[in-house]
Amino acid sequence: MTLTITAGQRDLLYEEILIRLAAVGDINLALKQKDWEAATRLGMAFSDDLRLVSQDLGWGPRQADEPVELTSPPDVLRRAMSRWRDALLGIDAAQESERKSLRESQTRNYVVVEACRSVLANLRRKLDVLP
Repeated sequence: MTLTITAGQRDLLYEEILIRLAAVGDINLALKQKDWEAATRLGMAFSDDLRLVSQDLGWGPRQADEPVELTSPPDVLRRAMSRWRDALLGIDAAQESERKSLRESQTRNYVVVEACRSVLANLRRKLDVLP
């Protein structure tokens, strides 16, 4: 069974992996703190991501707009794809909370702005009526 992703999906996954690879120094921090479990977990994650890029996604931008075949072993794909799915769903959930807060703030702002407009309009009418 051939597993493929679209060229667009490849590009976005590739970008996410590159962003995450910038944190490879976290392994060194875990080692300095003697957090062997974290170092192992991070090492596996970076290893999976590097294998995915090196073996399947390729380095740099792709010229072709063709589907990308995923040939990494199933265990690597399962770990990597599960990790990325879970991480991005978590980010999306956090962003939804931020979006909700922003919508509430915008609603409050709108109500206050409308109250100010109303008061200012009434003041102008009253001032125009005064002798």
